[in-house]
Amino acid sequence: MTEKSPKVLAFPQPVPAKADYQRVKSSYSVREIKQLFGLTERTIRRWTDTGIIQSTPAVAGNEVTYDFQALTLFRRVREMRSQGLTIKQIEAELQGQLSLFRSEGGKVARLLTPFEEALLLHEQGDIQAVEFYGEAINSGDNVAQA
Repeated sequence: MTEKSPKVLAFPQPVPAKADYQRVKSSYSVREIKQLFGLTERTIRRWTDTGIIQSTPAVAGNEVTYDFQALTLFRRVREMRSQGLTIKQIEAELQGQLSLFRSEGGKVARLLTPFEEALLLHEQGDIQAVEFYGEAINSGDNVAQA
């Protein structure tokens, strides 16, 4: 233990007084999404038009904005890109998940069984409920209630 070691202790760099955090906003424009996630405006608009990612109602003009829920989807897209997936593969994955649902007026709704559809139409006073009740009985879906 008589040897002198040339080891030097190094302490970590001090933390800056003001951390470089990004401020959270309530809505993001297409341009901001493009800058944050490295996507093209065309891709972002196509995903919005096809219903893959939902936009918030425009406040001024026809500017499309996205809320925090859409931001989480864009973060997932960024993770998939970091795994090496192409835009087409990511789009197929996102659309594959949406195929479990159907779009109604811009909102995604759960697929209903014939009985559930009949019950919903019946509560709305729609005559088509009779057809769905018949379909429910034929398919064995809640036969007693139908």
